[in-house]
Amino acid sequence: MIYCTRGEVNLELNNKSYRLQTDDLLVGLPNTFIGKILASPDYQVKIICLSGRFIQRLTQTEKYTWKSFNYLHRNPIKHLGKKEKSLFRLYLNLIENKITQKENPYQKEILLYLSSAFFTEFITAIGKDTISPEEGTASRSTSRISSSNASWKR
Repeated sequence: MIYCTRGEVNLELNNKSYRLQTDDLLVGLPNTFIGKILASPDYQVKIICLSGRFIQRLTQTEKYTWKSFNYLHRNPIKHLGKKEKSLFRLYLNLIENKITQKENPYQKEILLYLSSAFFTEFITAIGKDTISPEEGTASRSTSRISSSNASWKR
């Protein structure tokens, strides 16, 4: 996952162009090729990596998770609204804080549960935009696909 906190980033995912702007979250699923990255001079991003094994453990019991992943494969950018952004940043700050603390005997478990809650909240946010449990269909796309004439640096 790449979360854009400031500026803009143009990049290609599997040879398809995307633009990441402030408060956009890009989700790169396994086997996704990222290339041709160009960023505005003021860009700032946070990169979140979850192991495939961890995600498999979390998604085994979720009925609509794979529909969300299918949607993300086609629409890898999610713009976070005000409420989603606030919640997302709270989780990130808490996880970052726990990672930088001196290790304690329960740190691994704490990070596991925080990451699990973070991931579940993310799937819930995606589900709101993509899948109706009654219908099981995609309802709207929030991807931003475009080209830019702005000044970029590598």
